[in-house]
Amino acid sequence: MSTVPSATATSGASFGDLLNGNSGAALQAENITWGALIGAIGISFASFGAQTFAFVLLRWRLSRIYRPRTYLVPERERVAPPPHGAIAWLKPIFATPSLQFIQKSGLDAYFFLRYLRMLLKIFVPLALLLLPILLPINRFSGGDTESKGISILSISNVAPEHTGHRLWAHLFLAITVVIYVCYVIFKELRGYIRVRQAYLTSPQHRIRASATTVLVTGIPKKWLTTEALDGLYDVFPGGIRNIWINRNFDELADKISLRDKFAKSLEDAETNLIKLCRTKYLKKIKKEGASKEKLEEARELTSMGNGNVKVGMDGKLKEKQGAEATTDGRPPVPTKDSDEVPLRDSSETAVDSSAIDNSPDLKANPEQKVSGSKWAEKLQFWNKDKKEEVKEVYPEALSPDFDDDKDEDALWRTYIAAKDRETMRLPIVAQTWFPSLPLVGKQVDRIYYLRREVARLNLEIQADQNNVEKYPFMNSAFIQFNHQVAAHMACQAVSHHVPNHMSPRTVEISPNDVLWDNMSIKWWERYIRFSIVVAISVGLVIFYAIPVTFSSLLAKISVISTQVPWLGFLTTWPTAAKSIVSGVLPPAIVQIVLVLVPIIYRFLVKLQGVSTGSARETGVQGWYFVFLFIQIFLVVSISGGLLSFFSKAASDPLGVASNLAQTMPKAANYFFSYLTIQGLSNSASALLQVGTLFGWFVLGPLLDSTPRAKWRRQTTLPEVKWGSFFPPFTNFAVIGIIYSVIAPLIMFFMIIIFGLYWIVYRYNVLYVYRFREDTGGVLFPQAVNQLFTGLYVMEVCLAGFFFLARDENQNASCVPQGIIIIIVGVFTVIYHFMLNQTFAPLLRYLPITLEDDAVIRDEEFARAQASKFDSAAQEDEDSSAPGVEHQLEDRERAETAQEEAATRKEAEDIARRRSHPGFASNPSHDSYHSPQSPSRDSWHRNAGHNTPDQPPAQSSWIKSDRWRQAAKDTGAGVLKLTEPVVKPALKVTGMAEDLVEQTMRDANRRVEARLAEANGLQAAVSRGADNDIEAQKTVADVLFAGYADELEDLTPDERDLLVRYAFQHSALRARKPVIWLPKDALGISDDEIRRGKAVSKHLEMSNEGTGLDRKGRATFDKSPPDFSNVDLIAL
Repeated sequence: MSTVPSATATSGASFGDLLNGNSGAALQAENITWGALIGAIGISFASFGAQTFAFVLLRWRLSRIYRPRTYLVPERERVAPPPHGAIAWLKPIFATPSLQFIQKSGLDAYFFLRYLRMLLKIFVPLALLLLPILLPINRFSGGDTESKGISILSISNVAPEHTGHRLWAHLFLAITVVIYVCYVIFKELRGYIRVRQAYLTSPQHRIRASATTVLVTGIPKKWLTTEALDGLYDVFPGGIRNIWINRNFDELADKISLRDKFAKSLEDAETNLIKLCRTKYLKKIKKEGASKEKLEEARELTSMGNGNVKVGMDGKLKEKQGAEATTDGRPPVPTKDSDEVPLRDSSETAVDSSAIDNSPDLKANPEQKVSGSKWAEKLQFWNKDKKEEVKEVYPEALSPDFDDDKDEDALWRTYIAAKDRETMRLPIVAQTWFPSLPLVGKQVDRIYYLRREVARLNLEIQADQNNVEKYPFMNSAFIQFNHQVAAHMACQAVSHHVPNHMSPRTVEISPNDVLWDNMSIKWWERYIRFSIVVAISVGLVIFYAIPVTFSSLLAKISVISTQVPWLGFLTTWPTAAKSIVSGVLPPAIVQIVLVLVPIIYRFLVKLQGVSTGSARETGVQGWYFVFLFIQIFLVVSISGGLLSFFSKAASDPLGVASNLAQTMPKAANYFFSYLTIQGLSNSASALLQVGTLFGWFVLGPLLDSTPRAKWRRQTTLPEVKWGSFFPPFTNFAVIGIIYSVIAPLIMFFMIIIFGLYWIVYRYNVLYVYRFREDTGGVLFPQAVNQLFTGLYVMEVCLAGFFFLARDENQNASCVPQGIIIIIVGVFTVIYHFMLNQTFAPLLRYLPITLEDDAVIRDEEFARAQASKFDSAAQEDEDSSAPGVEHQLEDRERAETAQEEAATRKEAEDIARRRSHPGFASNPSHDSYHSPQSPSRDSWHRNAGHNTPDQPPAQSSWIKSDRWRQAAKDTGAGVLKLTEPVVKPALKVTGMAEDLVEQTMRDANRRVEARLAEANGLQAAVSRGADNDIEAQKTVADVLFAGYADELEDLTPDERDLLVRYAFQHSALRARKPVIWLPKDALGISDDEIRRGKAVSKHLEMSNEGTGLDRKGRATFDKSPPDFSNVDLIAL
């Protein structure tokens, strides 16, 4: 995102010099001229223009890169394509309403764009105010008028004879900046609460499991039962719906990870074998002297297969020769009754009833072990039981009638010899984490070994998933309530009388956002982890200067031998080699290190023990901002080094203010060039998607050889890690606030940066990025709070500058200004504290006053759902309607007006009572019983009301014994829900299986009916109709059509079934992988599938929907057979 300025060369090679190597780099730009600044701006504009021009040329040719969200996502996430034209694509960027951004991209994306808009709201008015006043004052205040540098426009140019009276302007404008920024922050936080509350209480969100589910950690063993938790938390409105007590499946998760690794490797090995046989066959024909026509015919024959379609960059399915194509050049879409869709037997499901019922509590099995601290178990190696652990015995996974070594009739032997097959080395240590080393370890046939290992792991994993009681409990549980307000109340209530027990509690948690490795951390272990992470993070901030300084030394090879003797050999290299080292390596090292910083912080925050991905991103946001502020702003702006700065700050705080006051105006010029590059070059790079282009055209052809790898690259859109996305822009804004009065010219660059990035990221959020996980916008208030850093540093610098200011007689001339700015700083701290105290509860939790309105909307939503599929298509939101924020603000103003009217009426009533004592005896005049006022018993009257279409709440979840029957029904049919219902009826037995299968068929048929009607087509009674030209679809429809991909497509019972499945541990939800091979005309893949089944019935292989093109590259025309539509549904 942002680039760290390269370090300057140091005068020594000591360790202290390495730490201080980049210190004061900005001070060297003190006398930068206007010509140099204009040159930097010109180069940046040239880069911006070239990259923007390339984007305009490529955006319609490469739709997969520049508008994939118009087709390559599920239907609920798609947007209309942007219009043609060189600048027409800008129209939807400005015209798209905020509500559509929320619906299509989520709150995180919306609040990021709002954050950029907020920064524009700060800097545009301030620029209009500050620039006309401060620039003339700074320029014509008797300083160095002969200088050609841009420093004449900063506060440092005010001459001593003018400091006493002209610096009052800087003071008043600084106070204006503080007041205005605080005002905007208040308004934005208030707007954030409005939008977030409206989103969380919307019927579409309230039907999600995350809206009513709470994660409780640190549960003592006494309370680790379903009965105990139910009795503790059923005091909240509506009672409890589901309880999941988590188990420690680390061992099973390791097996699944190893199986996925082996399955991926097996697909690669089998694909290489198929391609090798094809290549040998073609070489044989060419060697036999076949004519050119015969050779081309052979290529065509070997490229034909069931998978004769590949996906193009324009988002359509490309026709291959030999394929059955329609008149528009696209292959027909497989119908539901087509035999091309692979069939999975119900006996091969990865989860059954015993796996779903993973929470038989300690009361049922009092000897059940509770998982302890992982760190403590590793450290107490001396206290381990001396007895060897009993190794679990599994059934034999391999068929006794098949031997790979005697596989003499294999079809591949017709084309290649056994010695041509790929081999691999086994690890010399029997540990899953130990890698295979070349030339070390036993050499085995790659396919034979991987086939056996995948079959073995499939059997063991399925057996482990069916025997969950052998795994210990973790001290955490998920509790789903019937009412959303109950979940938020449970999080805010004190659950246990002992500190740090049954806390922290987290609401609005998505099943896919859980960090299962951190579910069993003890409270004391969390403190230890936090201390370790803090120490490492601080060290990372300090020692980051070492690689930066090293890169600066490489930039000056001529003097490197005197500073770093052991690098003296570089001076003997040829001139061309030295030019490459000095020109390429320094910026490359700095960029690599900077890219690694968010990754390191993301690992450290997870190590800290957070329970969710949202909490991890919030932690990354905090640490990464600290890193950027210190390294990009503070280090390059101070003299003497970072360690010296903090040492002086501890011993002489006032001296720090003086130091900053002297160095900050001089360092301002450096940031002009730095911000120019960020605002022009990097924003254009984000629009051009340079990284995606590199991955698609360079990494893709090199790394993607299997159909699954190509499918994954085709369907995986760029995602945003918000924890590392906010901090660079926050750092820019902080720099702008600090220099707003000291060097007001920086406001111009702030407007360029945030204006361009606002346009670029509105386009990318709308058409490019995909957002699988959403934190609910919790990073926005933290980013807003970080802006106070800029206010504090500005006030400290101005205070130091005012106290250091001298008149022509060397007397202090600005002491009053210094005292006033200190007072302003104190009020800023007080305001900041009161702001957080006021808004803190509302930033995370919902108030109970919203529940009545939410219940009314739920009832309206339920009525709308009943007739949802009667109309052809949902009409888009009216773009001319007021924005969601304005609607919420208008509603709040109306409520305020009603409250004021009620207050006036109450005052009038009191006055009448005082003048007429008998007036109060008439109850009809009592304003406290207004019919418009919500009844305090409204919850009780609605006690049976749940979220939309949910069954009535039970008074006690446990007393009804509902969880046991739910587990049985879910285990019998949940994996049918994970299958795309585009296949013939499965041959299953049992009422529960038939019920789940039928309900999911109904859900998918409703979706298909809506899609067909929306496109002006009739829903076919028979799905066997072929060759209907109007029914042909793009790649998006082949991959996603016919799936129930949103909760609104499911009935309440189907949702409840899916929720009980989704909150199981990820190890229980893992599905058996299908080895997906490319189909070839030689029949190698068919033979390998047949032999794979002969090896083991637990090995599943398929070549449906794949093929090879004329050049022998793998293609696909449908999703993998183990793809699940459950992955598309946001819970």
